[in-house]
Amino acid sequence: MRFLWAEQIQAVDAGEHIRIVGGSRNNNRVKGLLSRYRPLADADVESETETPMMRFANASSREELLRFVADFGPVVAAEKPDTDHLIDAGVTFVQATQSWNDLESEHKLFQSLLGLLRIVKADNGEQELRGSQLLFDEVLRGTHEWIKQCKRESSMRCLSNLAPCAWNWTEEQQDTLDRLLGHARSGLSTDSANPQLARFLVYGDPIANVNDAICDVLNAFPTYIQYLAARPNERPKVVEMPRSDLTFGIRPILYFMLRSDYLRGWEMRLCSRIGCGIWFRPTGHRPHHCSALCARRARQKKSWETKGRETRRTRIAKARESGGKNQTSRAKGRD
Repeated sequence: MRFLWAEQIQAVDAGEHIRIVGGSRNNNRVKGLLSRYRPLADADVESETETPMMRFANASSREELLRFVADFGPVVAAEKPDTDHLIDAGVTFVQATQSWNDLESEHKLFQSLLGLLRIVKADNGEQELRGSQLLFDEVLRGTHEWIKQCKRESSMRCLSNLAPCAWNWTEEQQDTLDRLLGHARSGLSTDSANPQLARFLVYGDPIANVNDAICDVLNAFPTYIQYLAARPNERPKVVEMPRSDLTFGIRPILYFMLRSDYLRGWEMRLCSRIGCGIWFRPTGHRPHHCSALCARRARQKKSWETKGRETRRTRIAKARESGGKNQTSRAKGRD
């Protein structure tokens, strides 16, 4: 299974929608979207910021979202993609439409989930949640859109005699999510009339409630277990995989990657260099910055703030003193 929407993709901004055309050769030689995800990659991943999940999270403009769609395919197709098979040439062409509203809503939701995942792993997570409850609103707003998207996809699959929708999100699931995040809000309240112990007994642990909410969102995209035969010099293994039907967009792959990171306890952080804002996975030698360049710039800025100003004052003072001596020497020479 290649987990690929198409190999060669063109994406054109058409106002309220993106028109997408892709083509794939009917063979298994092209690696799919999971080939650059570390747990399933055939080789070491050179840059994890180039995985579909990281590219989507770090898109900061419509232009970058459009490039993402052109590289990987639609996230949420707004209608059933049209498919045309050229049997003699061994090529399949597919066309789809991606609504900008759906794409930008999904992008905000995905970033907000990353934000909550980062906070619940932080040592001061409860304190950070108090100042980050706008993330709750973005998650609820984004998943509310899922209700109509799921109904739309299920209806189009039924009319086209396609397999049932591989993911699900209903009003009942939305109500459960709303309740969990509502309890988290109440548990984080600083109202002095309700002591912390009383809030805990009534609403539960806010961190636990947020983690339960994250689980509910990720469980909207069921996975399955697959046995992988052994390659040369390797043992066979059983792995968890996403559903392979990406007809209506690659969103299941994005949430599979997020789910896998969450299960492994891997952290995602925002680069701590002011003005960067890139999501990255911290490492032992670079825990706070997304790249060696950002780490170096942060060190240079810190060095300037601690030593640079004093060094500059000393240099200016020496220059003035040197200039004064030179003027005195020139004056003596004229005499």
